[in-house]
Amino acid sequence: MLGAIFPHAEYAEDQLRYKTILTAHVGYRGFQLGAILGAATGVGRAILLRRKSIPTPILRIVVLNSIGVGSVIGLGLVSAFVHVSMIRREKIEWQDRSWRLLANKPQEEVDNWTVAGSIVGATAFAIRGGRSAGWKPVMGAAAVGNLTALGALMVWRMVVRKDPQENIRPSGPVGIPKAVS
Repeated sequence: MLGAIFPHAEYAEDQLRYKTILTAHVGYRGFQLGAILGAATGVGRAILLRRKSIPTPILRIVVLNSIGVGSVIGLGLVSAFVHVSMIRREKIEWQDRSWRLLANKPQEEVDNWTVAGSIVGATAFAIRGGRSAGWKPVMGAAAVGNLTALGALMVWRMVVRKDPQENIRPSGPVGIPKAVS
């Protein structure tokens, strides 16, 4: 995903948009973490509401709302945290981390699958009539699609493509170490 948007420099010192790259990557992981925590919260609320005989369609929206809010909170908090944790770091440290992210082909594969999953999740929700539901369930559906795609990728890597080294690029000019067998 990020590799398609931002060019990968030949050397880490030449990497452009390094703060944007690192913030986007970490923020996207925060989106996923928030979705997982939101799902736990939403399912817990749904179990409590189920005891009060609330209809199942409403419980689904409660869970999607929780996932959507969790994903947005996770995105915001983790994106802010990366800047706080990197506040005393030199420019080259930002550039090096961003450069390594763009050079990491397995991470690029995860990003591609999960972005596609987010798009499919939000689109499927809209097609099923959720257009007027508000941002929370739409973000929840995008997060569910994201996590579903992540799970599918993990299964695909373990079952279909059994060679985990297949997508690791060779050592670059600055020396990205090759994976050890």
